[in-house]
Amino acid sequence: MTLKHLLALFAALLLASVAWRYHDAPWLTQWLRPAAPPVPIVFDNGTVRQKGPVVADPDQGAPPGVMRKCQSAKEVTYTDTPCPKGSQEMAVGGNVTVVAATKPPPKPAAVQPEAKDSRPKTLMDVLDPTDMQKLKDKHMEKVINP
Repeated sequence: MTLKHLLALFAALLLASVAWRYHDAPWLTQWLRPAAPPVPIVFDNGTVRQKGPVVADPDQGAPPGVMRKCQSAKEVTYTDTPCPKGSQEMAVGGNVTVVAATKPPPKPAAVQPEAKDSRPKTLMDVLDPTDMQKLKDKHMEKVINP
């Protein structure tokens, strides 16, 4: 082998190592596989947009079984029945997602007067010096009789 062959082999190995190292590089993939030209935008000549928005007759209201948006002073309600008195029917726009209603929380039993010890203890109650002797006695009892 001559020096010329060794240099050619070294150049081929160098080229192969560079190709192996950068085979996933973005600049190389763009150069080897250029992106397709963007698709031209084709307009529909305005045939769809020439029609005005459909406005419901406010006196007639929506037919039964159609979703209605009823707005009162305090809240907005969606229903399929006529709007209640004091609310105004508005146009329903956009997407409406309907979810199942949750069960209301159970009603509490008759309110019973709370016992004296049922309230949460405060720091002052815990550090009360009059109860300190009781705590010491309890602690000693636990130590003596585990």
